[in-house]
Amino acid sequence: MIKGASLKTMKKTTLSLISALLLVGSLQAVPVFAHKGNQNDDGTKTEAQVEQEVELHKQEITQKQQEIEDNKNEAKAELEAKVEARKKELEQEKSDKKAASAQERQKRCEQRKANIATRVQRLQTKAGGIQTKLNNYLSGAEKYIADNSIISDDVQAALLAAKDDQAKSATAVTALSNLSPTVDCAKPAVASDIALVKASAEQAKMALLAYREAVRTLLEKTEGSAS
Repeated sequence: MIKGASLKTMKKTTLSLISALLLVGSLQAVPVFAHKGNQNDDGTKTEAQVEQEVELHKQEITQKQQEIEDNKNEAKAELEAKVEARKKELEQEKSDKKAASAQERQKRCEQRKANIATRVQRLQTKAGGIQTKLNNYLSGAEKYIADNSIISDDVQAALLAAKDDQAKSATAVTALSNLSPTVDCAKPAVASDIALVKASAEQAKMALLAYREAVRTLLEKTEGSAS
């Protein structure tokens, strides 16, 4: 009987020890299960870790893309600023050249202003001098004809032609002498004024040449009649 009771007791004790061991094993297993969220038993990354790394990588890509876009915008803005600055520089250079050109034209005009006035006066004086000299020749020839009673038709015709050319040249020389162009470099009329002087001087020149030729012809006719 004693042996039977002891066996039962030993059996209970063994079962109790087994239960205790199982309880201790279960308690020690809790941290292991809790650690599975960070790493698997084989050392590989958990799904949560992979998802976290993927998300971080996405954020890095997004950040890089934003940096690239910002750099692109900055480069674009810098290029536009340079283009605008160069455009202003070119406009300023064009304006400066235009102003310099206007100043240079003004300077040249002022330098020519005195020369123009001198040349006009010289033309007027020269034309008037030639007219006076030819008038003297004509007066001398006319006096010679009258004093010597030369009534030749050729001489009288030459005398009338010389007097006609005298009147024409006198008109042209007077028109030239009456010209007094105002040289104002600030006005575009300067060129037209100078052109008017040139045209008038050419008319006076042609009229004086015709007058001179008429006086020369008269003198030749008069000399021939006298001989």
